[in-house]
Amino acid sequence: MLYSQRLNVDGGMLLKAEITLGNQNQWLKIGVFGFGVVNYGDASIESGVSFASYQFLKRHTKKRSGIAYSYEVFALAGIGKNTNLLGSAVSEMNTAIIFDPRKKGGFNGLGFGFGKDYLPKDLKSYGIRRGQFIMRFSNSDHSVHAVFSNDFKFGTIFNGERTDYATTGSLTVAVTHIQNDYRIYQAGLGLALFTPQPDYSRSPRNPINSDDGRKNVWFMLPPFKDLFYTNLYAFGTYQDEH
Repeated sequence: MLYSQRLNVDGGMLLKAEITLGNQNQWLKIGVFGFGVVNYGDASIESGVSFASYQFLKRHTKKRSGIAYSYEVFALAGIGKNTNLLGSAVSEMNTAIIFDPRKKGGFNGLGFGFGKDYLPKDLKSYGIRRGQFIMRFSNSDHSVHAVFSNDFKFGTIFNGERTDYATTGSLTVAVTHIQNDYRIYQAGLGLALFTPQPDYSRSPRNPINSDDGRKNVWFMLPPFKDLFYTNLYAFGTYQDEH
């Protein structure tokens, strides 16, 4: 009886359609997102899984059309009674947030995740798998989180693909607030780096690429050998009943 009183399980699922019209990406996406929390006493685990399919007209600034697929998995462990599901806000794939305003709870924890984009044709090599390191801290209806994503691999907990190209690294930091039973806000900043695929079959054009002489300057593979960019951006979410 004591076990049933201390164990608490909460969760939710979201089906969504999304249209993106930007200068770097344009798509119509349909996906599903599930998020759940398990609390036992003051210990808590929260986890999310996303899957989406999308028809795109532009990807990574290049005008191409095709059908792509993507997924994301993440989990955090920490201290708290986070029954309001506010941890769903850490998802990098979803702009909509699953939450239950009738329940309260803070959470302080760390976690890991990974995700991958499956792209077709000449974009295929840029659909890399990236690992995630996640931090989330919340008190009741407020939450602050940071997600660092990179393609390096460290054991089994940071499950990147070790490619060192495409969207090799990114960082997002956001604040989320539940205002009432139907309304939630989120605001944040992000940084993302993109590099083309190196051609390791050719000798570097220069011997070094840093002051301490540790890195080579490689030639890049076509058809996107000049595709370098960095995004520094702000984002926000306003979610309500209507």
